[in-house]
Amino acid sequence: MLGFSHQLSTVPIKELYKTYSDFIDEARNRTFYGTESTDGRTNFASAQIFSDSIILVSNKVDDVFNVNNFIGAIHFILEIGFKKNFPLRGAISIGNFILDKERDIFLSKCFPKIVKYESKQEWTGCVILEDAKDLIIESIFGKVALKEGVQIQG
Repeated sequence: MLGFSHQLSTVPIKELYKTYSDFIDEARNRTFYGTESTDGRTNFASAQIFSDSIILVSNKVDDVFNVNNFIGAIHFILEIGFKKNFPLRGAISIGNFILDKERDIFLSKCFPKIVKYESKQEWTGCVILEDAKDLIIESIFGKVALKEGVQIQG
């Protein structure tokens, strides 16, 4: 969340808590879970929020439905962030991870790369890293788009 540290030091904590908790509740209720139109599937295999950081993990990426829901839900979270005055920036990568729900531990070798690119952004939004680009293009536009060289430009 861009400017979150500044808000912590300038906005009364109870006021910030109210705004922040409204954001968290809306993000969780409107994007984390499936709807009747998604046959009850969730948009994320894992979703963790800690302070000003959000870690979202897609369901299996071999299913176009999962990838498209993941991208759509991220778009919606960015929109909610704007509405609640919590502009977000992030990065999307692809790779393996370990999730230990009992200990609340999430580890991935993608973290250093994601943090590097996320912190370079001087704008709100979400950058798609090179390793995830082809998967996302194919999921959204199909295999033909990859053959024709569709490019994501920022």
